[in-house]
Amino acid sequence: MHLFQETIVDKCNRFKLRIRGYDDDPNSPVFFEIKRKLNRIVYKSRAKVHKSQIGSILNGAYIPDNLPEKDRAALQQFMHYCRCLLAKPVVLVRYQREAFENRSDSKVRITFDRELCYHPADEAMVKLNGPGWVKIPIDFVVLEIKFTARFPNWVKQMVQMFNLNRQSMSKYCSSVSQLVPAATTGYTMPKLR
Repeated sequence: MHLFQETIVDKCNRFKLRIRGYDDDPNSPVFFEIKRKLNRIVYKSRAKVHKSQIGSILNGAYIPDNLPEKDRAALQQFMHYCRCLLAKPVVLVRYQREAFENRSDSKVRITFDRELCYHPADEAMVKLNGPGWVKIPIDFVVLEIKFTARFPNWVKQMVQMFNLNRQSMSKYCSSVSQLVPAATTGYTMPKLR
């Protein structure tokens, strides 16, 4: 719960560990990701591996030989954090994402996330379907604006036109707080403003 607590107290410099998958196909890849927040800037590093390798990697017995150096470094860092924190799977999170992206020099990606659900996890797995999913009762859509170089003027105008306010919303923390309410004292799910 250490990483959860750092998020709910809004620690300025923090990270989270996650394994991301996009479908239930056993031949699809998964991504071991480290998402870091330094001041208000988010950085991600990730390693692409085969779904069947998740258990062996998390047991510390295996790092695939055929990974590009950048992926290998990300996976080794992920495993280092796991060992130091004694991290283990707690919850699966899924949602429906609609994404829009421009491909100009100042790359912008806008996503809308709906239908946030969680599933308890006590073993390393990535699945999106099947029984046991619980919908989180939120009455809003999560809008994220991601950009690489600078915040484009047209996005600034859009934010002003729709009177949007920046608010923190952790899909992970919202899921954990529903799953383990007693362990998550101090976290309240964001409300639509």
